[in-house]
Amino acid sequence: MVKSMSRYLSYLALAGLFVSATALAELRTDAKPFAARNLNPYIAILGLPAMETGVIAPKGENQFALLFDLANNSARSSGGPQNIESITLDGETYRLALIWRRALAANFEVGVELPYIIHSPGVLDNFIEGWHDLFGLSNSQRDKAPSNTLDYRYQWNGSTLMGFEEANNGVGDLRLFASKAIVQSPERSIKATASLEFPTGNAKWLRGSGDADFSFFLSATDNKLLAKWDLTSFGQLGVLMIGQSMNNQNLRSTLRRDVALFGGFGVNWKYSEMIDLKAQLQSHTAMYKNFVTPMNAPSTLLTVGGTLYLSDNTMLDLAIGENLMTSTIPDFIINVTLSSRY
Repeated sequence: MVKSMSRYLSYLALAGLFVSATALAELRTDAKPFAARNLNPYIAILGLPAMETGVIAPKGENQFALLFDLANNSARSSGGPQNIESITLDGETYRLALIWRRALAANFEVGVELPYIIHSPGVLDNFIEGWHDLFGLSNSQRDKAPSNTLDYRYQWNGSTLMGFEEANNGVGDLRLFASKAIVQSPERSIKATASLEFPTGNAKWLRGSGDADFSFFLSATDNKLLAKWDLTSFGQLGVLMIGQSMNNQNLRSTLRRDVALFGGFGVNWKYSEMIDLKAQLQSHTAMYKNFVTPMNAPSTLLTVGGTLYLSDNTMLDLAIGENLMTSTIPDFIINVTLSSRY
């Protein structure tokens, strides 16, 4: 517990350094969650949406966002009778995404997200191992393989059903979504969103699920609940219907669950007219029903960082993510989002 607290306090310290190094300006702020997500390569392909604000933009407004996510994966597990099943996650995954949304009416918006996925040996292993050593954290998983290698493999009875050791990149699964306002007021905003991901990414190379995945969720932003602490809160709750029709090529279709639940909660503190500090928790139920922990367990992701308002209409999010429960989430995630509206 002490080691875990040291890790999270160190992340908050980094956020503080970011704040102290930034000049102040007189700009308006709008609290939004980080667009962080679980980048375990076997879970990231399944259409789990990031957290969203509950606010729908004014009619006719366009919003663009450019996202960059980095995850350093290091996990190994085996299980089942005579350890018949095993998984190796060793490498870095980068996710670039372009998101466009438009408010077609005062209470309705549509959008599209197109990601580009890169699986690589990476460059951060030595840095993360040094970071763990500095704060007395374990490197037991990382010591089992050379630094900066790529090895994503799921095996059953000694045979690799899905995985690779070669760097690769390409387009991920295209997502279309539409949101309808339920409540829109200065104190509280709630919207409902339906989202459909199409199998445009290559499932063999873990750039897509090989199936269409559908999600439905509620997102809320509240300016009153924690107002006495000068905090804006936001939350999300939804259900993911995991596609099964394509059987994910080599991965046995019986491993996938049909349904997963997900949700999250976070707070935003207006540090200055130009800077917001944020922290959020996101969780989801197990996506698979096999033996190995990096696939079959619930997950909780903690993300901390801040938003820098570059102008009235342009914002930059910088955040660091950390797994809180199991190895179903990478133990080091970076999220950077540049967004603009007009």
